[in-house]
Amino acid sequence: MLLVPLVIAAAATLISNLRGPSDDPALLCIRPDPTPLINASLVLQNCSAGKTFTIQRGEILAVDLTASAGVDTGGEFRDLSVSNGSILATVAAPSTLFSSLRNGVSGRYFDYVALLRGARTGQTMISALVQSCFNTRCQDTNRWVATVRVT
Repeated sequence: MLLVPLVIAAAATLISNLRGPSDDPALLCIRPDPTPLINASLVLQNCSAGKTFTIQRGEILAVDLTASAGVDTGGEFRDLSVSNGSILATVAAPSTLFSSLRNGVSGRYFDYVALLRGARTGQTMISALVQSCFNTRCQDTNRWVATVRVT
């Protein structure tokens, strides 16, 4: 029985190494988004992947991507980027916040947060990578992407 999870993990590693991180937004929205840790005109979370959002120039947009960890496994978001920084300007650079309680459930939660401001009219994409770890091996497994229109 112990062999099955190891085979699955090895197969996932091999597939990810061959094709790179998955762009499937459904893989990032397995459960409903928790209450965000930060407040803004619009807060993009895990389930925002693959969607398009609109904000006005001058409005603040927050990104709050939540990951968690167990005993031997874990994951975290990293490498947040904006495809056109002249459309969305950084207000607060990405950082990771740790919490041990989320919506009444104890655990190890990591929120990758950033604040962006609509600076110029246009459309841009925001992306981040999910790094998943099993025992001591880590790899990029998913790519979170959302589109933002600034009007």
